[in-house]
Amino acid sequence: MQHEVCVDAFEIGRNEITFKEYDQFSFVTGAGRVDDNGWGRNDFPVINVSWSDANQYARWLSEQTGKTYRLPTEAEWEFAARGGTDTTYPFGDTIKSEHAVCLNCGSLMDGKATALVGSFPPNQYGVYDMVGNVWEYTCSVYRENYNGLEKDCASDTASGDRVIRGGSWMSHANETRPANRAFISDVYQRTIYRGFRLVRAEAD
Repeated sequence: MQHEVCVDAFEIGRNEITFKEYDQFSFVTGAGRVDDNGWGRNDFPVINVSWSDANQYARWLSEQTGKTYRLPTEAEWEFAARGGTDTTYPFGDTIKSEHAVCLNCGSLMDGKATALVGSFPPNQYGVYDMVGNVWEYTCSVYRENYNGLEKDCASDTASGDRVIRGGSWMSHANETRPANRAFISDVYQRTIYRGFRLVRAEAD
């Protein structure tokens, strides 16, 4: 069942934040080098970062650039993921090996590891890997029913679970649908199947 949500103008990263980008933050701030699980760094999506880590990175990048970066709201994330379509996936109603890496998408890395960012074609908005690869953090608090909070960002100290979207390399295909929702309870937990991308307000 679909519902209509309006979002203000925003810009979203074409790719998930990579190890190359996150390692620079770790080096400059002394935050510590995060483990790549032996899969490679550089242009692989960063993993083993928590929701809190992602917010710290966004604040650091904002300070470095003078622009305001943050995690996307749940509404922004879904808008970008759909790419202007109303199909099950941004590329149609079925998922194939050339579309994404997930547990049963059919690609060589299914259920084994992450893929380099941009390994699969972008959606109609020019955004890559919104389906599979790594679950992506949003800044929104999870509610079972949509109540407007999907358009809001929670503060670091706000109570409640945080929404994650997109599925990962170890998710079943149905979990990678742009409409699928999941959540995390521990904002400090790091795993090998979660990462993030950032948005920037258009005014910046």
